[in-house]
Amino acid sequence: MAKPEKAVAVAAGAVLRQGRILLIRRNFEPFVGCWGMPGGKIHAGEHLEEAVEREVMEETGVRAKFERFCGVLSEKVWLGRLAAKSEVRNQRSEARSQNAEAPDGRGQADMHYVVLVSRLKGLTARVTESREGEVQWFAVADLAELKETMIPSDLLMLERFGVLGRISPPGHQGTRLVGGGWGPGVGERQLHYPLYARCEIAKRRGAYRVVRFY
Repeated sequence: MAKPEKAVAVAAGAVLRQGRILLIRRNFEPFVGCWGMPGGKIHAGEHLEEAVEREVMEETGVRAKFERFCGVLSEKVWLGRLAAKSEVRNQRSEARSQNAEAPDGRGQADMHYVVLVSRLKGLTARVTESREGEVQWFAVADLAELKETMIPSDLLMLERFGVLGRISPPGHQGTRLVGGGWGPGVGERQLHYPLYARCEIAKRRGAYRVVRFY
């Protein structure tokens, strides 16, 4: 696989409707077989809200309305073999995971994405599957049960960027969201969340694992 010459800008959408979230199970790399937020590359001339609404419609058939921007993730993905020094074998603590070395020790990632995460309101419920993968609504309350089958960085983004209106983890230092539609939605508490994070993911034995999220 040719190494990327530049990072790819991706619009990802957390589409919410009546306590459920819209997910797609990817047919292609990266994250083949994993559930995640619909989304894709931002076209030239598109603003973020235009790109994410279009991608949601193309991939799922659901009409959705942009509500607010939630955060941006710089995500590097290694699809090859992990170096022994960099594999987090026992995950004794989150701190140990975050202090791990780069997935391949020194080489360039196979893929690098700049993921812009937005929250959208689902206007329709009926899904239409595309070549990108199976589409399904899931109860937000059941997301924890998808941990082993969901794109790991997507689950972390939903939690860390406050997409679902949850309180940040204890002791977590975040940035207050301010201004119009860019902050928490109507009826939500004004909470502290980070707007930016970095992530390194590696694939081993068919499973994707977060090596660092910081």
